[in-house]
Amino acid sequence: MLHNFFHVYVVKTLHQFFHSILRHLYSYHNYSLYKVGDKIRLPRGPSPREGVVEVWHDMHPVWSRICHRDWDTNDAKVVCRQLGFTRAVETVAVLGADLRYPPPNGTDDSPDTHYWPQTLHCAGTEASLSDCPHGGWNIHNCSKPSESAGVFCNTGDCDFDSHSCGYHQYCKVGSCQGWGRRPPPIPPANSTAGSGQCMATNVSGSAQLVSPFLHSSTRCMEFAYFMHGNATMRLAVRLWVDSLPAEGNALWMMSGKLKDDWHVARIGIGVDKNFQVMFDGEVIDGSDGIVAIDNVTLSDSPCQARKCSDLPVPAHGYVMYDGDAAHYGCWPGYQLLQPSNRTCLGNGNWTGDATVCQGRSEDYVPLIAGVAVSVFLLAAIGGTIYKLHRRQNRHLIAASRRERAEQNEYGRECPRRLRPLEFSRDRITLGRQLGKGQYGVVYKAEAWQIAGSRTCTNVAVKQLILSSSDAYMTFHKELLLMEGLEQHPNVVSLLGCCTREEPFYLILEFVSGGSLQSLLRKSQPDEDPGGAGTELTNSELTKFAMDVARGMAYLASKKIIHRDLASRNVLVTDDRVSKVSDFGMSRRGEEYERTTEVPLPVRWMAPESLFEGKYTSRSDVWSFGVLLWEIVMFGKTPYPGMTNHEVRDRIKDGYRMDRPRNCEDHMYDLMTTCWAEDPEDRPDFSGIVLNLENEMEEKMDYFVLGIDNEGMTSDESQDSRSNKMVSVIIHEETKL
Repeated sequence: MLHNFFHVYVVKTLHQFFHSILRHLYSYHNYSLYKVGDKIRLPRGPSPREGVVEVWHDMHPVWSRICHRDWDTNDAKVVCRQLGFTRAVETVAVLGADLRYPPPNGTDDSPDTHYWPQTLHCAGTEASLSDCPHGGWNIHNCSKPSESAGVFCNTGDCDFDSHSCGYHQYCKVGSCQGWGRRPPPIPPANSTAGSGQCMATNVSGSAQLVSPFLHSSTRCMEFAYFMHGNATMRLAVRLWVDSLPAEGNALWMMSGKLKDDWHVARIGIGVDKNFQVMFDGEVIDGSDGIVAIDNVTLSDSPCQARKCSDLPVPAHGYVMYDGDAAHYGCWPGYQLLQPSNRTCLGNGNWTGDATVCQGRSEDYVPLIAGVAVSVFLLAAIGGTIYKLHRRQNRHLIAASRRERAEQNEYGRECPRRLRPLEFSRDRITLGRQLGKGQYGVVYKAEAWQIAGSRTCTNVAVKQLILSSSDAYMTFHKELLLMEGLEQHPNVVSLLGCCTREEPFYLILEFVSGGSLQSLLRKSQPDEDPGGAGTELTNSELTKFAMDVARGMAYLASKKIIHRDLASRNVLVTDDRVSKVSDFGMSRRGEEYERTTEVPLPVRWMAPESLFEGKYTSRSDVWSFGVLLWEIVMFGKTPYPGMTNHEVRDRIKDGYRMDRPRNCEDHMYDLMTTCWAEDPEDRPDFSGIVLNLENEMEEKMDYFVLGIDNEGMTSDESQDSRSNKMVSVIIHEETKL
């Protein structure tokens, strides 16, 4: 035994020794890859502060990009520091930098080779990237523009006129030109004799201009504005303060029909955090209106009124000046203790007294104390009852432990591995409701700077509205399942979640084209005898099926069983790309056996699922065959004329739906193959994709436009889609 111990000790010591030598040699070799100063650069960016990250590789030598895998904010901080931007108030790790910073005039200046640092993990405090720990360097061909890394180093000293400090603009709603560097027709381009053109927008909807993060030392913001046109317009100025809610912090707003003259507004700001300014331009009545702003200036000194001395800005608040009037406001979570308005008198004095912004939580200290006492008493009573119950029902204790274990897996606290997905709900603005399900509501929403975006992004938000253990369990099952999926063009993507406080949010990719079922039904040839309906070509119908098959093949490769594949749960983009959605009933694994009694989508279910409660990827293939039937029949309900009970009985007897009148033999053959009694006799989704691709290449038409005129009952019961958090279509209705 002593001999064995000595042998193991010697081998382990020698292994550590040689590993240490190799590591130091490797680190010495790699140290020369990155140098400070001129050995790193940001080409293509609109200013020296941002662009694609390129480093000089001494060994070859060549300038090289970095793949954005494992690229994060800490890495971006080091790049900004290495380039000399030490006072940056904001650093952004840009993913897909070649797309954000395209080459000039359509040229391609991308290097042929990319040297990808394996598992680069900067702490954010290093002087250069060469000081960051990494696992070595490999030659990696990042051929796609979406794979390159970039940075934005915002120093906060913004020059509005030269537009060189990271202002971003986008259209929010409707048809609009957005903010742009073009002079309006009236009045002259500049509000003063200063340099630079105004920012203008000609909108029939609304548009937003967003500044980069600005220094917390700013005490006054001044800007010129005007509105032109026959429409009634609105210009609003909002501040988004880091770590504070965005709702309710509108500083300034002007609406109506103004003369073609420039006006000047001044806003006093009192914040202790970095912030961003948002200018919202909107036509609220009419069309063809122009809203313009110019000469945005920031000052560390307080704003000055016309006659009176400046007012102190309250902590956690702001002061807005309009001529001789001043208006106080507080940030969300705080409230004014004095009147909000004051007026500058002719003698140079202000009416009223200075105000204070007090945290609302201070008003509830007695209430919190009372609640704490009540909770303590309830806990004591509950503990006594629990002990009595435990003595009488030990078998129930075991069941309770199992239930608590399951709730711990899907509890109210976000699992550690999901924390990178956590997104601040203060950066989400909920819009109109899209639908409602058993456990929650789905909204169209706007998310600020989500998934690498630096502006607002349209998203779909699933909001949990029930607090039962079943609701939380269903929510977290869907969240955990989607978290393991990579982005796929035919699967709706998870963008983030809000689980630190209620109500819980699931933030999903927003698909504006609607559900496949809705699109098919609107395109039925007999739906509009006059021919005004939307036509779908044979190739489009086939592509819908192929897109769904590709998405399902990806899910099957991830060991995910969807369990509710139907046209209602497939979304279609404006470009007619189909995406599989709604994972409320989905489960991970080779096989899943149902253990609870819940309403089920009978018409789309395979026999083994209906009668044995067993689900596999091959049972999803059966559902895909039913979805093919839906496509051929332009979204009509499967098994027409039958009740759900009759459908179960007929399937048990071996019944299969007949070939639709307008379906070619090849497509019906694919359907019936998907409906094989034995799951092993059904094709897998990869085979289905190959089948459809081959037919598309041969340019064969499977569908003849037209529809079976046989009557179908319009009041057929739709199969329930419960047992999921929300069973709705996430889309924005569009007129087709």
